[in-house]
Order: sequence, then C-alpha cells, then structure tokens
Amino acid sequence: MMKPSCLKQLPTTAEIDEAQDILSSTTRYNVVVIIQRFVVKYGLQVDLLEGETMHFLLTTTSILNTKRDYITMEHIHSVTFEKAWPELSEMEKEAITFQLRLVVQKINLLSSPDGFCSHGCRALTDGIFWTSEGKAAWAGPFEFEQDFNNATITIYLQQGFSRRKADYYRQIFDALFNEQKPSFTHGDFQRENILIKKGSDGVLEPEIVIIDWEFSGWYPNYREYCKAIYACGRWSDNWGDWLHRILEPSFAECGWVLAILREIWA
Repeated sequence: MMKPSCLKQLPTTAEIDEAQDILSSTTRYNVVVIIQRFVVKYGLQVDLLEGETMHFLLTTTSILNTKRDYITMEHIHSVTFEKAWPELSEMEKEAITFQLRLVVQKINLLSSPDGFCSHGCRALTDGIFWTSEGKAAWAGPFEFEQDFNNATITIYLQQGFSRRKADYYRQIFDALFNEQKPSFTHGDFQRENILIKKGSDGVLEPEIVIIDWEFSGWYPNYREYCKAIYACGRWSDNWGDWLHRILEPSFAECGWVLAILREIWA
C-alpha cells in the first residue's frame, strides 16, 4: 500500500497523458510509469472495481500486492515471473511457488458477501461475460453455482453454437458442478501477472506481488485452476506442471471447462 506521503504527490491527469514510459498499451487501457514512482492504469475500459478490489485485499490480507478512469499504484521495481522463469533454478522456483500457494490459500478463505460475485456484491468481470457490446447482462451476481453455470450456457448459445450441445454441457455441469462454494479468485493467474521484487542492486528478492485483479471475485473453487491451465496455451514450457503446486488441482472439472471456453473464445 502507498505511504500517506505519496498520496499528496499523486500525478495529475496531464502528467499521465503525457507520460512516455509505457509499460502496456492496448485498445482497452494503457499502463504508464510516472517519475519511476507510480504506475497508472487508465483508459475507456478501466473499471475502478479493480482498484476497489486491490484496496479490499490490502485491508483484509497481508498480500502486497474523455471520461477515463485512472488507477494509480506504487511502482514496484521487479521482473515478471514469466521473464525470470528460464533463468531461475529449481530451488528458486520452489521457493516462489511456495509463497504463491500461501497467498492463494489466504485469498481463497475470504468470505463472499453474497454468493458468486465481485467485490461489493457486483457482477462478475471474467472475460467470458464480455461481448462486443460490453459486459453481458447475465454476469451476476449469482446466488447458486447452477446460476453461474446457466449463465455460461447462455453465453454459449448467444455465440450461435448448437442448442443440442448446450443441453449436453448443461447435463454435465449439473452432474459435476453443483456443490461448489464461492472462493475468492484472482481470475487471470499467469506468470505475467506475478512480479518478483528486485533489490537496489538488481538482485531478485524472495518477495512476490500479484497484479491485475480486474477479473477477480468469488467464483466456483475450481475456476482458478481451470483458467490457469487454459492460459498455458500450447505448453511451450513446463509452467503447467508447476501449477498444481500453487493451485488446488481440479482435474474432473478442468476438461469440461476448457472444452467450453475453447469454443466460446475460439
């Protein structure tokens, strides 16, 4: 969390718009560095819910971690886990994944305000609920897991897929996914969203920070693992083999979740 003294020196919108040190730039948002002290995320599709969620996590856990909305964060001198991965020893990877597992276990225990929802009992922000027109009307919040599953089927049908296959998915989901409790989930658990802090001498320190909480919320407890496996893509390295050391494996659910996600996001 930023020190109170930093809050008095927050960058102006003009300084943000003129920033040249760009960390990321997409059609959805930009991420820029201001005077090596702040990182600002802004754009037409920045949802301040992400900032509220980060504040919620900072106050409830020990995790570090032109209308346009701006999210201003402390700039952490670090390297992504993805970039560092090829150079890390097995022992270093084990130390970092152990820390990550502790973090995940802590956030999973955060109590939901009401079923399956985002912070503040609002609609879920997972990418599956976004369409070309914006956030889908059926993004929740959901009282029961079956409601969440039915919303996924609705999205599948909206994409123009077979109703017969949708009914088959519904049968599978009703049989396998009907007793899960809401578990607080990052929503985009990839190495690019995990920072390893650098010391003043540039040496990696055994301290990690998880960023990009825009998709987080209370989802069925298998969801984090399934989406993390989905993000492995073609498995160009062995990151997927390490995920079960961090996230609770959900082998039975994973195959079916991957199947429908691959169709929807094809």
